[in-house]
Amino acid sequence: MKRAAGLGSFGVALWLTFVLAFPVGQASRAADRPDLGPWQFDRHAVGLFTRSQGVATDATRPGVTLYSWMLGLEWADSGGRAFRRTFAIPFPLLVEGYLHIGDVDAHGGKAYLPYEKSSGPPQIAFGVVDMASGRIDGWSVHELDAGETGHNSWVAVSPDGAWLTSGEWDDMTRIRVFSVAAIGAPSVDVAAWIQLDAPVTRVQGCDFHTAVQLVCLDDAATRQLIQIDLERPLDGADVAGHPTWLGETPVDHAVPWLANVCSAPTESEGVDVRDATLRFLTIDPCILWTHEYAYTAEE
Repeated sequence: MKRAAGLGSFGVALWLTFVLAFPVGQASRAADRPDLGPWQFDRHAVGLFTRSQGVATDATRPGVTLYSWMLGLEWADSGGRAFRRTFAIPFPLLVEGYLHIGDVDAHGGKAYLPYEKSSGPPQIAFGVVDMASGRIDGWSVHELDAGETGHNSWVAVSPDGAWLTSGEWDDMTRIRVFSVAAIGAPSVDVAAWIQLDAPVTRVQGCDFHTAVQLVCLDDAATRQLIQIDLERPLDGADVAGHPTWLGETPVDHAVPWLANVCSAPTESEGVDVRDATLRFLTIDPCILWTHEYAYTAEE
């Protein structure tokens, strides 16, 4: 989480005033936004910090979008209106220092959550939440092997529902693959790796577009959308992956005249792909707002 520069107590008060006054879901359109590979700009909306980490949809819950923030989840209807918010870190993980949820994914009526912590034993964790009720159904801890980092920025479930991929941080030449069937057991081990033929950097979110293609968003200097093509669908063995950078993502301010006050760059976050619609999130330079962008592509 970045901080805006130059804000004192008055600035904090100003922040809160505008956060409460600025309507969630205010949308804009712009004809001059460049395409990102095959993806063409469709719309842009502004939300609050409860939509700041990840975004997911599930075919079993049409019209429902799931968002994640650092400690919980928010469900929204097809009009973008929130109808449920919950804390989503199980208490046993919370007391172990897990204080961050990354970019979530959903499949078959379940949401899958990546948990991170900043101290303690070298571990990451994953949670399973029922999409209909919001109930936490279980969680698993993964003890890091040599060479793994403690970052757990995102998860993405393969279209067949069998495999869960998980991202690390900084320069990354491989992506972890876990068995979905193992998530919810007390512990879980890496089942395979996606071995990339070129490194990707600071990836904040990914989702499967097809069984052999991931679409990801990085938070590197140019904040690019990335397409990762796999040599075959995931099957429990290592698989090769080839990244292609599709272009820089947009930068907007929720309140344009605060642009000189909040001088930190925007921060890339989660990604969701459902059929021919791509959505991704970025955090506003003034931190408390989130920008959601939607792009479409011909199937």
